[in-house]
Amino acid sequence: LSMGADRKNHGASTFKGAYVTYLFQDLIERGQVPYSSIASLTDATIGWSSNEAYMSLYNRFGSAGFRSWLNGVGLGYLANNPYPRISARELALLWAKIYSYENSGASYVGTWRRTFDHSNHSAIQEKLGGSNKVYSKPGWYPKTEGLDSLNDGAIVKTKNGPYLLAIVSNVNCYSEQWIVNDVVKALHAIHK
Repeated sequence: LSMGADRKNHGASTFKGAYVTYLFQDLIERGQVPYSSIASLTDATIGWSSNEAYMSLYNRFGSAGFRSWLNGVGLGYLANNPYPRISARELALLWAKIYSYENSGASYVGTWRRTFDHSNHSAIQEKLGGSNKVYSKPGWYPKTEGLDSLNDGAIVKTKNGPYLLAIVSNVNCYSEQWIVNDVVKALHAIHK
């Protein structure tokens, strides 16, 4: 179910979820980077969306391996920018890739889940997290330089099975958050 799936908008911090999952799947799981050496940075990047922690990770590990990881769903071109413009379809593809890791049973999946189960300002987490398990990463940007955005991507695990939710919008992240909240509730009701 989609609407305006190919319309691009500022991706804001939503994209951080893909980068941190890449680090878990390709570097931590393969023993190339000890989790303990970046745990505080991954937690800060996802939990409260620290731009400083994210850029520290991005500057340390770069985009080459990330581009290869993104190519798994045909989105390698997004690695050119740590904060790319993105469409809802692209965000959904990213979360499909993220879900394949979350569902893999790999050694650090439990740690990944604890990193993604409490993202600050996630409309999906706020509206659906009470009775469902939600792993999400939102992104928001106030209206400056034409970059107004409020986005959210998530795996929602319900008693009837999991589904993915990807929202990319140009609503004001402060005064119009209710719009995204209502979309989340409506889509969940449709899923039920």
